[in-house]
Amino acid sequence: MHAKSFRRWARRGLSAVVFVATSAATAHTQSLDFVLGQLESADPRVRSEAFYRLLGHRKVQTSAPRVRPDSSTVRMLQNWPEDAPRIRRALITLLQRENKRTMTEDEATFHGDLISSVGALRDPNAVDALMGAVRTGGIVRSALVQIAPASTPKLLAMAQQDTSLNNRHAARIVLGQIAKRHPEVVLGKELTSAILESLLRGLDENDDIARGASISALGAFPDNPRARMKIARLAQEDTTTLVKPDGTVWIPARERAASWLLTHSKPR
Repeated sequence: MHAKSFRRWARRGLSAVVFVATSAATAHTQSLDFVLGQLESADPRVRSEAFYRLLGHRKVQTSAPRVRPDSSTVRMLQNWPEDAPRIRRALITLLQRENKRTMTEDEATFHGDLISSVGALRDPNAVDALMGAVRTGGIVRSALVQIAPASTPKLLAMAQQDTSLNNRHAARIVLGQIAKRHPEVVLGKELTSAILESLLRGLDENDDIARGASISALGAFPDNPRARMKIARLAQEDTTTLVKPDGTVWIPARERAASWLLTHSKPR
């Protein structure tokens, strides 16, 4: 092949490669636009199916292996870095919307997977969406711990001001986990002190379960004199009793306080 002919052939080949790459990129963008549009559908079923399609899974069947929405989300963002900002926004917006609905039993799996996906974003902009699901359990709590200190001010506000005892209880559990995981050098002295004060207030809640949760959370401050004094008092004076199915009387907060003191006993 002559050099001139070879150059023409090479240019045509390069043009074909560029065309294929451009076409693939265009198809990806159009497909992503379609799926993100479906996440805004008025039909909850369409939104659910679009979520799984976005993560690279077909509609979940009960017999199918469970998806890992957290790892799928991380992998997707790594594969499509140029689209990551709008995917993040779409997932956060979707969780905020789904938090407002009452889920059926079948939809609860979707909601949990969505929480896991948004938690995997490790995005401070997701704090409000995750806070809306703080009572759902460990997945959302773990995400709020990992994005601290960005999540801490709103958790403090929930623990102090929320009218729901369950929300205050859940917020204090997360605050204790944050204080245990993140040292004062990360949180700052002011936030660390605010967490301690919130947990100490939790010891004064009227509900014994809430008091018990604050006792456990104060494991992040085992050497604090005020915490030790208040917990020691509960171990002696808390009187809220429950009756077990076998008829025996149980004083849960007192027992938990005594257990805390034993676990965090100071060497003599």
